[in-house]
Amino acid sequence: MHVVNETITHELVVSHKAVNGNLASDIEKDILKMAVIDKGHPNLRMAIGFVHGMGLKKGAIADSLIWDTSNIFVVGVDESDISYAVNRLIELQGGYVVVENGEILAEMPLPVCGITSDKSFEEIAYEIKKVELACTHLGFKPTRPYLVLQTISFTGLPFIRLTDKGLIDTKEGKMLNLIVD
Repeated sequence: MHVVNETITHELVVSHKAVNGNLASDIEKDILKMAVIDKGHPNLRMAIGFVHGMGLKKGAIADSLIWDTSNIFVVGVDESDISYAVNRLIELQGGYVVVENGEILAEMPLPVCGITSDKSFEEIAYEIKKVELACTHLGFKPTRPYLVLQTISFTGLPFIRLTDKGLIDTKEGKMLNLIVD
């Protein structure tokens, strides 16, 4: 998936090599590992994909504010940071978590169904700003990280999205293979 802007994505086919059987992020090519986890599934069903255009150079970002599902989305450079961000997000019962080298740079708990805060508007605005600044610190390219992270898996927007079931072409209404010949 290639991020064109805050709400539009396109399919991108690239050559990407596995190392010891693992397809990892490649910051030189701006190819980052991402996942969507169905937090309501008893086994936390998950799909993995890759995204180009986010620009992260380090760390990971996880959130639970995907518009149509409120599932968990995570993207990152380092798989240990990816795992840490998701686990911290689960501890918070939802929200946003930005991690670098195993340390939390910013977090915004959304403990009410993973989509709502019990804090004041002023506190929420402050936390959103901290999350966005932390995303920028990691190298995030799009100008509105908070919006991109909410819409990256939203199937109501064109064209390519990652859901907990896999990559989907929303215009054609068909699933896509992550690995192509």
